[in-house]
Amino acid sequence: MNDSTDRKPTRFELRLKQAKNPRCRKYKRLRAKKPVVELSPRRTNLQAVLEDIRSGDLAAPRYDPSLFGGSPLVKRGMGEVESVAKAAVFIAGAAVADAVESAKAVIERRKAKREEEANRVRHELNLALRRKYYAKEAERRHRQAEQLRAAMPPPSNPMPTPEALVHAYVHRHVSEEAAMRFGSLMIDLEEHVRRTVRHDGSRIVGNDGGVRAWLKKHCAELATHYHTCQRFKRKSQPDL
Repeated sequence: MNDSTDRKPTRFELRLKQAKNPRCRKYKRLRAKKPVVELSPRRTNLQAVLEDIRSGDLAAPRYDPSLFGGSPLVKRGMGEVESVAKAAVFIAGAAVADAVESAKAVIERRKAKREEEANRVRHELNLALRRKYYAKEAERRHRQAEQLRAAMPPPSNPMPTPEALVHAYVHRHVSEEAAMRFGSLMIDLEEHVRRTVRHDGSRIVGNDGGVRAWLKKHCAELATHYHTCQRFKRKSQPDL
């Protein structure tokens, strides 16, 4: 029996951990993709036979001229017979291949139609099942949202001013400490902006647009360098 510590955390548990550590890095690091090995398509026995017919491998000479004598007349006659045999085999192979392709097209159309009908029925059944727990699921999401807001600690530092942000941005390349300071100010800004939400009575309906919207409204000098600001912020964040 596996230990409970080996259990994979649920999505809500991961979100709760992120809420308790708002200054940590949350984005997923990109992993190198494994090279995709291109496999040659498998051939059926019928396809192999048809390809051999078309390539002429099955229409090879079937006679030995020495058995019929070596006269030019016999050789010419047998050559004509061989040419006719090759043509007949090629025509028959082409006809069989066309018939096989037509049959495959009919089968694929019927299969697609059956799958479309099955997907429609499955969608209607799933929709009927989902309607039964819409209210319960909405209540669960609201309860989890309340837990996430309660678990989120208050900002560690005061809200940075636009002047302080611009000054730190201009001097970010002076030293490593200056770069980390600017990144730390961006983290402070994100903490405060994340807690700024809009209410509709007792219900939260959204926020004010995040860090980018705040920069456009209060610090237009840095709004055009949003991605650079985010890069220095991630550089200053510890891994979660």
